[in-house]
Amino acid sequence: MAKWDGRNFRLDGKAVFIAGAGGVGSAIARGVSEVGAKVFLADLDLAAAEKVARTIQKKKRPCRAYKMDILNPAQI
Repeated sequence: MAKWDGRNFRLDGKAVFIAGAGGVGSAIARGVSEVGAKVFLADLDLAAAEKVARTIQKKKRPCRAYKMDILNPAQI
């Protein structure tokens, strides 16, 4: 469970799966990584997902990128 003390929100030790590495997905990935989550990015555009992952990894935060179509059950 996420920790909330009224001021600080932490996701230490939690993993977050984000479908879509552009726009909102990118912002969410960066945000949850800043509060301690391990990030897993899935996108049809692997290069875009890897770009976001590198940005997060440069800050010494865990993030992995995957090419995936989340509408295709065989890829999930």
